[in-house]
Amino acid sequence: MVDAGVVFCLAFGGMMLLRYFGEQDVPPQIRELISMLESAGFENTGGKGSHRNYKHPNVNKLITIPNKLGDDAKHYLVKMVKLAIEDLKK
Repeated sequence: MVDAGVVFCLAFGGMMLLRYFGEQDVPPQIRELISMLESAGFENTGGKGSHRNYKHPNVNKLITIPNKLGDDAKHYLVKMVKLAIEDLKK
């Protein structure tokens, strides 16, 4: 049995990310957030430097994903992606 305190779980659509890392929660990597957005139908509209902008025709938000693909995502970025995908379902 896995304790809720040691599992980071982000579910959306038919995909679930489940990570188990002992006693601390570890956020998803930037590449995982990008994969989530692209599988939900968001398209990369370019960006400058290490920033990428994602747009969906049915969502009135531009999602900017900063940093390198292997970096851990900040908590606010995970929340922003989750809300954008939820807005798409409405």
